[in-house]
Amino acid sequence: MKKTLILALPLAALVAACATPAPSASPRNQVAAGNTQYCKKDRLFTEGDKLTCTWSASISDACENNNLTTLSQASVASPATSAGRCGNGQWLVMVTTK
Repeated sequence: MKKTLILALPLAALVAACATPAPSASPRNQVAAGNTQYCKKDRLFTEGDKLTCTWSASISDACENNNLTTLSQASVASPATSAGRCGNGQWLVMVTTK
């Protein structure tokens, strides 16, 4: 009886964990509010007044996008800050444009 109880407790905890509802949308698939742009950190290049990177409006798009585009530093309201990582480990940065 004691062995059955000892084995049943971890199983009950596992079943309870699986029954927990998942969030309705992961942050990776949400489009940022406002004028936030995301890009791959290792693709960000600054030259004069230009920020060239794989700019995208959402984190999921930024993880997939390989096309370089340029933003003027005058159009950026905040400097590039860390925005987490993609599923493949790629680091992202984000800026807010005016």
